Amino acid sequence: MYLNSKNKQQEIDILKTNVKDLQKQLSQSYIDIKEKLDIIESIEKKNKELEAKIVEYQKMIPDVMDSKTRVTATKDSVAVTKLNNYGIPIPSGEDFK
Repeated sequence: MYLNSKNKQQEIDILKTNVKDLQKQLSQSYIDIKEKLDIIESIEKKNKELEAKIVEYQKMIPDVMDSKTRVTATKDSVAVTKLNNYGIPIPSGEDFK
């Protein structure tokens, strides 16, 4: 009788250990999934920023084809300046042809 009780206690201890191990693995899996989701969200945000810049550049293409337009690109933005017939920049607000 005592031996049977001892075996059951060993089985219970083994099961408890297995549950703890599974909880650790589940926790680590959750952390890994969360990190990957954060990376995906970051990539999606960057993608939206790039799409917005592409749309901005596409709007400028017709102006760039015009020889009376100067495009100045910086790291974060692009500026378009209209030029008169002599290549002199026209101040904004005085956009005439």
